[in-house]
Amino acid sequence: MKTVMRMAWYYSFRKTTAIVCIASICFMAGFSFFSHLNNSNISTEESYASNNNERDNSLNVHTRNDHHHGKGITVQTSNDHQHEKGITVPTSNDHQYVKNITLLTSNDHQHEKGITVPTSNDHQYVKDITLLTSNDHQHEKAVSYIVSPRGGGDNYVLRPLNTLRMTEGDNTYPVFVLILTYARSGSSWLGSITSMTENSMYVFEPLYKIIYQGFYTKYEVCFYNETCRKPRTITEFSEYAINTFYYLFTCQFSKLHYRTLNVFLKKLRTPTMRKELDLCMSKKQSYQQCLPLVEQTCLKTNHRILKTVRVSMEVAYMMLDLWPNLRIIHLVRDPRGITNSRQNAKHAFSYSKKTIPHSNTLCELMRSDLEFYDLINKKYPGRLKTVVYEALAERPLEGAKFVHNFMQSKLTDTILNYVYNSSHSQTGMSPSYFGTNRSNSTQSAYRWRKEFKLSKVQIVDSACKLVYPKLGFLPLKTKEKLISFEYPSRVKPKNIDGFV
Repeated sequence: MKTVMRMAWYYSFRKTTAIVCIASICFMAGFSFFSHLNNSNISTEESYASNNNERDNSLNVHTRNDHHHGKGITVQTSNDHQHEKGITVPTSNDHQYVKNITLLTSNDHQHEKGITVPTSNDHQYVKDITLLTSNDHQHEKAVSYIVSPRGGGDNYVLRPLNTLRMTEGDNTYPVFVLILTYARSGSSWLGSITSMTENSMYVFEPLYKIIYQGFYTKYEVCFYNETCRKPRTITEFSEYAINTFYYLFTCQFSKLHYRTLNVFLKKLRTPTMRKELDLCMSKKQSYQQCLPLVEQTCLKTNHRILKTVRVSMEVAYMMLDLWPNLRIIHLVRDPRGITNSRQNAKHAFSYSKKTIPHSNTLCELMRSDLEFYDLINKKYPGRLKTVVYEALAERPLEGAKFVHNFMQSKLTDTILNYVYNSSHSQTGMSPSYFGTNRSNSTQSAYRWRKEFKLSKVQIVDSACKLVYPKLGFLPLKTKEKLISFEYPSRVKPKNIDGFV
């Protein structure tokens, strides 16, 4: 009997142990599954937060081809290229926004609470966005939101464009100069030539890092991979770019969005103002305390100069209507030279590595800019001049005289000496990739003819076939013509008003 009871207990114990083991295995498996799921979500959120404005959970993207926006385009979107559900994006020829656009206001691109802004054809935003409704800078009845990266008290105000208008015919305004160009077009060199103007203020690339390898059009942001999309954050609206230029031109630096203010603090190139700012901040004072000093110095200047590669001529056209004292220098370069120079960069222009989409985007932007160039010259004659980089490199002193005459500024001996020294060989000096000193400016302008492959040259020639006739550039169809300077790559354009 005892033996039977012992056997029964033994088999019962084994059965119980088996059940417990099976339950434990199931529990551990379930725990592992849910932990993995949770980690995946965290990983996805981190990937989402780390994206540099190129992807979004609700990406509205279309290809940019001659501005012909057809019906809806279905775009598959995700943060890490895992193709999930597609989003159909309604588009139209006139780029009218559809219903509401959500503006995101987080400080580090982690898209948190969105502000829904009803939009209209005239972009008069209402309700949830900060707006000034008067021309006298009085912040009345405006609901502002915090943009300081650490939750400080800085309020940014995006003003409607009609409140930025200046009175036409008032001769007391200083001269506003905008150098509008394309990256790797000699813009840093031209910027240095203009920045040496006496009693002037110069800011280099105020929209730096706001739009990643792209540019503003009136209703969209576009990138050098043949895509455009509607703005997703407040800094992606063309109104933001115009507001930024307004605050800079009018020396209201403390009113800049914190992201642009950070750029301004680094990119201010006016020696006296730079020295004043650095001296103030070296005394362990905050930039809020130092900015009023710089603003007062800026208000005394006669010329205020900005250089940008992130704004299309379409947006510049809007600014000309607002500020009668604005003059625009459109700096252009042979797109083959631009593309070659960008591709020589290690990391700065990653989109340019794909020659076909990059060339299509660049050439379409240049074509569109030239269309607005014609409109501007008809409506605002004398306020826009084109400077061809190759012509400036070939005749730098003559080009400097042309530019300063257009700016209505004095061409001093200091400027002439700089132009000469920066464009000719100097012992012991070697040009850096982003520098302004050139061992020989003409050789620098045409270096691409020795470095750029014929196959890539032909890609750019094909993409820019509508641009070349306007600017005087010539296609090079053979290797012999490419490398031999007996065959010119450009002729003087006939219908361009400028230094060509």
